[in-house]
Amino acid sequence: YSERNMQLIRQMDDVEKCIKLQRRLIAGYCRLVKNLTHKNYSQITQKVVAYIDTDIGADLRLKTLADLHGITPNYLSMLFHTEVGIPLTEYVNNSRIRHAKRLLLTTGDSVKKVAQASGFSDVYYFCRLFKRECGMTPTQFRKDVGYKDYLKLLSLQSVLIKENELNKCERKDGIKY
Repeated sequence: YSERNMQLIRQMDDVEKCIKLQRRLIAGYCRLVKNLTHKNYSQITQKVVAYIDTDIGADLRLKTLADLHGITPNYLSMLFHTEVGIPLTEYVNNSRIRHAKRLLLTTGDSVKKVAQASGFSDVYYFCRLFKRECGMTPTQFRKDVGYKDYLKLLSLQSVLIKENELNKCERKDGIKY
């Protein structure tokens, strides 16, 4: 899988954190399979896309990706752009912004922490790119799209789960107790 994910697994010391990481890894794997299943990409492009999608925080520069796959940066750039339809850098940035959006909606982490977890070492660059791509800052996005609404949804799910558990207390003859 990815070195970063392996490190996260080794650091697990809490059951709740393990469950969260497990869900994140499974969701990432499902997205990866979905993204690659319907594409007619070459094996190299599939591997590069898989690497990007599984380790968004890694060094994803063109030269690094080309070296990892034993090809020249020029060849990777041309191949990727031809098959995917956009430059590799744009694909990486789009993937990182998409990941950042997910983190902004599902965590209470600071914008700096979200930027770092999404592979941006410079929070100012992240904010400029985010605003250019989304039309608003990460903070505005969280506010407008609704971290609070997400928390309400989680709270509602919790209530529904508790209600469902209560409804399980039913005898075989249909009488609830």
